[in-house]
Amino acid sequence: MTVLSSSAGVTTVEGNLEVKGAATFKDNLTIDDNLTVKGVIYGGSPVKIAGGLKVSGAAEFTDGVSIASALSAGSLNAPSATISGNLNVGSMLTTNFLNVTGTFSAKHTQLTSLGVSSFASANALSAGEGGLSSSGGLTVSKNSSGDIVNVIDGSTQVFVIADGGNVGIGTSSPRHKLDIDGNLGLTASQYINWGTTDGTTGYGLRDNSGTIQIKNSGGSWGDMASVIWGQSGTDAYYTAGNVAIGTTTPYSKLSVWGAGVGTDRLFELTNSASTTLASFLEDGTGYFLGNIGIGTTSPYVKLSVAGNIAVDGTITASTFTATSSISAPYFTATSASATSTFAGGLAVETSGLVYDFSSSYIGIGTAAPEELLQIEANEPAFYLKNAGSQNAIIKTTDKKDQVSRDKLISLNNFKERH
Repeated sequence: MTVLSSSAGVTTVEGNLEVKGAATFKDNLTIDDNLTVKGVIYGGSPVKIAGGLKVSGAAEFTDGVSIASALSAGSLNAPSATISGNLNVGSMLTTNFLNVTGTFSAKHTQLTSLGVSSFASANALSAGEGGLSSSGGLTVSKNSSGDIVNVIDGSTQVFVIADGGNVGIGTSSPRHKLDIDGNLGLTASQYINWGTTDGTTGYGLRDNSGTIQIKNSGGSWGDMASVIWGQSGTDAYYTAGNVAIGTTTPYSKLSVWGAGVGTDRLFELTNSASTTLASFLEDGTGYFLGNIGIGTTSPYVKLSVAGNIAVDGTITASTFTATSSISAPYFTATSASATSTFAGGLAVETSGLVYDFSSSYIGIGTAAPEELLQIEANEPAFYLKNAGSQNAIIKTTDKKDQVSRDKLISLNNFKERH
């Protein structure tokens, strides 16, 4: 060791300095190489060591310490510490054997047991590229505002314990006790439990060989669908892709099983204004509030059908309006006072009885009448008689053009058309 200078409270040493007892420096200490102290080292003004510092006991500095290489000590107490190399702190009985009230940084920090307290800076404990490891526990106590712990990968903050205790993974602003920005993966056959009991005896969610199961408190594990949907015949039940209400054996995608065959409501659709839109009773009666469309998505009346209708029975209507053709075995108008109105023509058996609405001609036996009344038929073509009489008043034939006047009282302006 060569003491280059020692004046005005400044000691400069070139080479190694080894002190077997206690070493106290009340002012600046600059060592261009390693410093080994087998006892305790106390430093006053900033201590700068170009090499490493190895202290068998405690290293305490009343001012900052800067070590270009590694630091190995039983404990470290300093307002601030900057170590370009590694920091190795051995096991101590006190929980605060590493006590840095200001900023602290090291390339790699190896701790056997660690308690860190009273940091004035939000970045008081900073682990460099070598990381931070502890073979004991790690306690971080913080009295000021700001994040408690930050883990940064390059320039990306990957983990944070925010002020107040919220933990964020992949987010720098956790709003809950745990916020994760990204996917959460669990290995197979694991549990998510609530309460104080873990595993199969607890309750929550679990993976059972690829099937997600759920268990309520006091219940038993079961497939999620069977637990959410009741298995009783009076509850909603799910099985094999079908949903049942009131039965455990749905025979379609949705099966609703009533409690009887009366007028109790079996199924109902209601809007947010509590207005019933559709309802079905157990006796098969159905009700619809709005228009119904069959084959169309735009029904404009109570029942709109785009296509043909086949009715095997009776159609009853106060007014019957058709925009296309109607085919039926027969029509019966039951009102004795109503008038049946046909806006167009009328044809019975094509040419049996025809009314041509374009000319107002009536044809009997012809589909194309040319006069107000045109009759074309085999004998007799025209027959007119009094009620209760067997004799004709007027009778014509198809070929002879004869008129019978057996009991004709008066027939004026009769003109036979040849």
